[in-house]
Amino acid sequence: MAAALRRIGTGAFRPDPPAPAFVNGNAGCHYRIEVFGEARSPWRPSPAEAMEDAIRLGLASWDEGAHEYYLAVPVDMAVRFDGRAGHARCGR
Repeated sequence: MAAALRRIGTGAFRPDPPAPAFVNGNAGCHYRIEVFGEARSPWRPSPAEAMEDAIRLGLASWDEGAHEYYLAVPVDMAVRFDGRAGHARCGR
């Protein structure tokens, strides 16, 4: 998928024009897709790239009414900052 995806709400993403991987000072943040805590994708520098992995793996669902992708339980987007799990600077 060529277009970046923008997070809108909890677990929802909408197609958006490409943007730099590090937005809002999130350099050092990495994202990956997990199912029941098991990694399904490598760490990526942006949530949009991680969401593209979920779409490619068939783990993201499309909401036709809202025209956005979302992750349903048990799929999650894990976040780390320079090797540490979850960090306020990374949006979680």
